[in-house]
Amino acid sequence: MSPRAAVVVGVDVSATDIDALEWAAAEAATRGCPLMVVHAVRQMLPVDPYGLLSITDVDDVLAAAGRAALAEAARLVRAVAPDVELTCCQVVGAPARVLIEESRRARLLVLGGRPCGDGPAGPDEPVRRVTRRVVARAVCPVVVVHRGALASDAGSAARIVLDFDDFDEPASPIGFAFASARQRGLPVAAVTAAPPCPGTRTGPGVAPAFAECRAGNPDVPVVRLLLPAGDPEALVAHCAGAAMAVVGRCRRRHVPGSGLGAAGEAILARARCPVAVVGPRGGSHPRHQRLTRRARAVVERLSAACRGWRITWL
Repeated sequence: MSPRAAVVVGVDVSATDIDALEWAAAEAATRGCPLMVVHAVRQMLPVDPYGLLSITDVDDVLAAAGRAALAEAARLVRAVAPDVELTCCQVVGAPARVLIEESRRARLLVLGGRPCGDGPAGPDEPVRRVTRRVVARAVCPVVVVHRGALASDAGSAARIVLDFDDFDEPASPIGFAFASARQRGLPVAAVTAAPPCPGTRTGPGVAPAFAECRAGNPDVPVVRLLLPAGDPEALVAHCAGAAMAVVGRCRRRHVPGSGLGAAGEAILARARCPVAVVGPRGGSHPRHQRLTRRARAVVERLSAACRGWRITWL
């Protein structure tokens, strides 16, 4: 990651990622780094069963909608952070693949989410499929900002909530939490269950990593909180009104879904604050990266070979 690596935020054409966009603009301005707004356009397959539809026309319509979404995103960014260095780009490809690729060069990746609430709101809930795929494979830290997550909660004190149980490689999420707290001048609330919840992955390196980060940030207040064991909803409720919740992601390949533990999954799905998912150093598994590059090369060759083909049903 270069010193001028950008904060990257993904947007779609539905205008539902306003909170994520505003949060990313404010974060880039605070960090003094560029902001990149990315919109991914899916490439239409060059197949027309009836010979009536022009794939080129469909691509033009999708590209025009993407440009309009980027123009609106630029307007919102300038309203929040007028001096931030802004780049808007439209990339052809599947949204998850495009965002994962951008995470290799980004300082931070920001995604929108569903409306904050207590229950599922659609077939993709509790977390969007694209968001889940990106969270599981992104190289840089990912911050998911659900709609309504930035609403203030007068009954809660601003803080960085650190899920202290679900760590596979603890140095990365703990360091991210302390750096975010120091940047904002806020305390770290390290939350754990006593005894630990079933399904958590607390390892032997958590306590030394926490002690090292605490010693390196003596000006960051730390609060240790114990919550009832086996009750992730208590942890979710504690996140209300926080400036951010930080959870760790597992490196091991056999962990399904987004690679989070039970508490991390609950926070990502229902917390009423921005949620940062921090993976191990080095990102996803090296073998998975090689397979992904190989599969992407095959798909690109097939797409180039099939471009312009038209299939007519007899």
